[in-house]
Amino acid sequence: RNPSSELVSYYGSHDTSSKIKKQMEWTKEGKEEIWTAIVTEKISKQSALLKYLKMPEANLLSQYIGEIEIGDKTNREGHAAKVYFNALFGKNFTRTEENSINAGLIYLRYIIFLLLRTIQAFSISCLHTLELFQNIQISERFF
Repeated sequence: RNPSSELVSYYGSHDTSSKIKKQMEWTKEGKEEIWTAIVTEKISKQSALLKYLKMPEANLLSQYIGEIEIGDKTNREGHAAKVYFNALFGKNFTRTEENSINAGLIYLRYIIFLLLRTIQAFSISCLHTLELFQNIQISERFF
């Protein structure tokens, strides 16, 4: 017989509450520095993929990395995402359309979400409970 349920602890380790408390005490400046590092790494990875695929847009994304300000005040992440997705899927591509590409991207994000949940369940220090600047929800419209 197949299992009918799965039990996963809300708190993965003995000190989760103190970790969340510390995270809640982060300063605005600290959050902005972390966000800047995340955006920088994200654009760097996007640029690396486009470079691997020998796409000229990789150079523009590399340029954006040098233009990132603390907290991404100039929205380099948004500009990079537009360039990145247009390079991969064409100029008419939009993340809001219901199509197989977006379904695949949503599915991939769902897999990442499940991996994070698994890491948390095994008591590995990984706090994704509190967000920095985005509120990402898993869309279930394709499932």
